[in-house]
Parts: sequence; structure tokens; C-alpha cells
Amino acid sequence: MLPKRGSSLPVYALEAQLENLSDVAVVLQDVSINAKPYIQVKSLNIWDITEPDTVHEKPLLAPRDVIQVAYLLTETADAVKSPDFKETRLDLAQLSVAWRGNMGEEGKLSTGWLSARRR
Repeated sequence: MLPKRGSSLPVYALEAQLENLSDVAVVLQDVSINAKPYIQVKSLNIWDITEPDTVHEKPLLAPRDVIQVAYLLTETADAVKSPDFKETRLDLAQLSVAWRGNMGEEGKLSTGWLSARRR
């Protein structure tokens, strides 16, 4: 859920480009956000959109293919109560990516904590 227009809650856009650097095609099994409790996440990715009678296949990346993922992260009112709250920066979330190769091999990675500079 996005904040109403005129709301004072900060909204952050997280976008990343994922590139298949291997020599074989891979299927993205999961691309997700592990957010802090005071952050609400809304995926902007087509495969996360749930509409009745709509099935989205998991993205297939051929060698050297690049795909962009995007999320909106909204700070809740509880952020200022968190011990993570700092005057200059706020930890938001980690990006996690899991994939499967053409022979069934699995791979997974996640980023460190992504943060935003407060103004």
C-alpha cells in the first residue's frame, strides 16, 4: 500500500539490474526483498503482479541477458522508534536472488543491508 498523496512518510525506489554472467541460461526462482520491520514493500515486477486468471512465468535469462527489478519501499511511522533509526541514514532492506541453471543446479545471493541517506 502506498502512502496517500501529501503524506510525510518517505518513499524509496529500489531498482537493480541482474545480469546472467554464466555461459548457460538460468531461471530466476525468486527475487525478493527482506525489509526491516518498519519498511513496507511493493513489488513493481510483472511476475509478482497477481491478477485473476493470469499466470506469469518465471524470468529466463540467457547468457549475458540483463533484467531489471524494481520495488517501492515506504517508511512507516514506527521507523523513528527503531534502534536502527539514525539522523543521517536508515537501513531499509536486503535484495535476495535465487536461480536455477539448465541442469537443475541452484544458486543464491543476497546483498548487504541497503540504506538511504536521510535529509
